[in-house]
Amino acid sequence: MVRNEVFEIIVQLLEQDHRSIAYQLNLVDEPPESISYKLIVKAIGIADRLSRHNTDKGKQIVITICALLWTHCREAYSGLSEVLILFLARIGFSPSGVMIDSGYENEVFSAQQSLINQHAILLHQLRCEIDIGSQKFILTEFQKEFWDKLDNHKFVGISAPTSAGKSYVIILKSIELLLHNPGIVVYVVPTLSLVAQVSADFREKLDVFGMKEYPIITTFNESYRPEKAIYVLTQEKVIAAFSQIDVPFSGVRILVVDEIQNIERVANDKDVRSKILFDAIIDIRFSCSPDYVVISGPRVDGLGNLGIDLFGFEAEEQEAKSSPVASITYAFAKEREGYSFRQYHELLRVPNTLVIENYQLIKGFGKKLYTDDFHEYLNAVLSRLGDESKNIIFAPTAPQARKTAMAVASGRHHLPDASINSLVAYIKDTVHSLYDLAQSVGKGVAFHHGQMPLHIRRVIESAVSDKMIPNVVCTTTLMQGVNLPAQNVIIRSPNLFVRQRDGSTKLTNYELANLRGRAGRLLKDFIGRTFILDETFFSQPDDQYDLLHDESKVVSAGYSDKFRSSEIEIYNSLNSCEPYSDTFFENNFLLTYIRHGIIRYKKRAPYRFKQIGIEIDPVIYAKAVRDLESLAIDKDICFKNRYWDPFDLQKLADKSDAIDLPTNFRDDNAARKLFHVLQFMRDNFYNYCIRYYDVPKDKLLWVHCINAVDWAREMPLKDILATEYHSDADRIDGTIKLILTKLSYDMPALLKPLYDIKIGNSSFLRAIECGAYRPVTRFLIENNVPRDTAIRLVERFFLDTRNEIDPFQIKQILMKNSDSIPYWERVQLRGFLY
Repeated sequence: MVRNEVFEIIVQLLEQDHRSIAYQLNLVDEPPESISYKLIVKAIGIADRLSRHNTDKGKQIVITICALLWTHCREAYSGLSEVLILFLARIGFSPSGVMIDSGYENEVFSAQQSLINQHAILLHQLRCEIDIGSQKFILTEFQKEFWDKLDNHKFVGISAPTSAGKSYVIILKSIELLLHNPGIVVYVVPTLSLVAQVSADFREKLDVFGMKEYPIITTFNESYRPEKAIYVLTQEKVIAAFSQIDVPFSGVRILVVDEIQNIERVANDKDVRSKILFDAIIDIRFSCSPDYVVISGPRVDGLGNLGIDLFGFEAEEQEAKSSPVASITYAFAKEREGYSFRQYHELLRVPNTLVIENYQLIKGFGKKLYTDDFHEYLNAVLSRLGDESKNIIFAPTAPQARKTAMAVASGRHHLPDASINSLVAYIKDTVHSLYDLAQSVGKGVAFHHGQMPLHIRRVIESAVSDKMIPNVVCTTTLMQGVNLPAQNVIIRSPNLFVRQRDGSTKLTNYELANLRGRAGRLLKDFIGRTFILDETFFSQPDDQYDLLHDESKVVSAGYSDKFRSSEIEIYNSLNSCEPYSDTFFENNFLLTYIRHGIIRYKKRAPYRFKQIGIEIDPVIYAKAVRDLESLAIDKDICFKNRYWDPFDLQKLADKSDAIDLPTNFRDDNAARKLFHVLQFMRDNFYNYCIRYYDVPKDKLLWVHCINAVDWAREMPLKDILATEYHSDADRIDGTIKLILTKLSYDMPALLKPLYDIKIGNSSFLRAIECGAYRPVTRFLIENNVPRDTAIRLVERFFLDTRNEIDPFQIKQILMKNSDSIPYWERVQLRGFLY
């Protein structure tokens, strides 16, 4: 069959799917005809031939044919499953056959009608089979290739679509390494949600192998450094570890840095998190020698060269271009007359297009704001997708995610489900009866963003993963690797704003591709569908959006370009001893970076600088060394505050004598003292306030201080919100956002150097940061138990516990009483206990 004939068969199958979805959405009146037997035979013939050849293009065609035939023809042709399982096995996607074979059990497919096919499936399955101890696992071809790469290379960079299952193999390989050579794993992820997810995945596999002696640690503590452990840490937690001790990790069998694409903005002055990730990797590079290193990200090109930037030698690249999920994008578009419904797929040269006959269903089309008409339009699409459909709806901001979720829920009935009712009751009991999520969840709609209480975010992720909640409205947190399974992703526009202002941003093509990749997951779905509700937003004159291709990006890291562009300003500041707080050139963060490096690494500093693209004139460097040596500030203070200029730390120390820091929670004047300290920082170190915590005017600042002290005293969130002020959902949401961002993160970041100078490690400041002061509560929080859940557990089981913490005893007590712990709290202990 010639190439054009293959293309025509694919087009016909996609046209059938296109018309089927259009009819399902009530956009057209006539139902599609059934796929003809002749077309099925031709499609099977193509899949049979191409599945025998190992090419990315061929795999893509085969997976598309298998997905479309199974979706639209399985009820009419009972023997279809056998040939599809064979084709999937040939192209290295044996695990996907599990969705077809209802008799699959213990890594073995059920008996096939053809003995030849059964043996062929088994042979293809064997080539992707691995043994770990007495356990067998069937991988995809990509997963097996990565497995083999790590057998032969110490440093591997993995680039793959989000549905490729790379994290699954990383965990299996980590366990195999530990079985042969006990030690520790360091797994770096960008968000707390991913910490919870990876921790739970590790705990599940560790239990399979009986490796209960391996704790999963989510916060480094110098006093607790077991020789066997799994560290699952954000980059901030890694940096905090290096502020405690020069070599926090030893005996590292494997280092994994996930979502490595986040490092690309390291040279941007305002992107602090990228810098923290970069610094964490560089510190690990120079302090310990992991047996294996894996850097991983979705669709990242050039990981070999990125390996040179980060570790000084090239990474062996492993890339998967073919996804086990067929991705199809549909878009609603405006035509000269009327509207059209378009279908995009990588195998189509031009999109398939249908005229929308019932255009009254999309009356919210074309509006810029999120109006009632738009939400009615969105609801019409969701209702037509069906109650069994699992949908992710993208929202540009956290407030809009909440409002859209409420709008979607408004036209729905309460779900008659006891588990959902218990979840609603839990949300009301631990947050507020007027919290919007408690209203929407009961109708099968949730929202998810980074400004939610962690214990609520955790239970929502669990409920969505268990398919209890069919619709979830998300912000860009979804693109940071959080696994919320869904068949459909619904996007209105690429805007990351509701009303455009200066500095408003949009999704890039790369981010859009990753968002589309959230539709459909390995072993969950054959087809992942993305619905663009208004293609007009993606076709503005200044935009170059591509709804067809899954775009990749090249990521590099280092400071060479930024250093060269600011070299004169940096040299002037080094010569004049000008501190960060008095400099105004664009890349002044490099000034602090250089000064900190000189103090911390002494004679090794020039070498380390050179590795990341900074080469300073020897004469200027020598003067900088002398100037820094003349500072009276304790060098340990500089080590612990690497993003503060040492000259500013000296200035802070000189002015700190008159400051009365709050240190006692029982002090009735604690909030008042905190208020005065923040006033001092606002008046004297405004540049750092802009960077960390923009101290508000006094009236609002007083409210912040009261809430911060209550939070540190372990007042439950529901009690903080139990005031007359919190009489509506907007105020409730505003206070939650305030506590979780401004108070528990930004405020301690600003005050940390002052406390380090005045009193050393501060339990008061740490309590504001984690929302707890009791040692057991903190231990639970540091081990990834959400704060409000930790407080409830301590009140129930550990009130008599002394300050000495025995981690084993704490876990034993919780395990012993697990039956009395409510379900939604037990869910949050996954990764810690289970």
